[in-house]
Amino acid sequence: MHCAPLGLEQVRNEEPPMTAAAHEAAPEKPAYENDRYWTQRLEREFTLAGVGHAGVGLAFNRWAYRVRRKVLLRALEAHGVAVAGAGAAVGSAVAGASGTGLVGSTS
Repeated sequence: MHCAPLGLEQVRNEEPPMTAAAHEAAPEKPAYENDRYWTQRLEREFTLAGVGHAGVGLAFNRWAYRVRRKVLLRALEAHGVAVAGAGAAVGSAVAGASGTGLVGSTS
């Protein structure tokens, strides 16, 4: 008997089988509360590690944000966009720069 391989979408969407008893015993997940989550997380660690990848530390998060900044600036430059004063918060600078003169076309 030949079985056709599952497509990638089928594998991604496939859930592991659960017995009826497992369904009954599974606790309900608490609702995600965005404000509470971030308030608690930043109260514990008000650094780049607090807003970055949890559990990997400040040094890794500093490195990761430097890489993101370089990639973002390279992509913007490739599309003819100049960003003045691009610091650690490049994403928020670009998002909030509409009509401020911070972001302009170089082409």
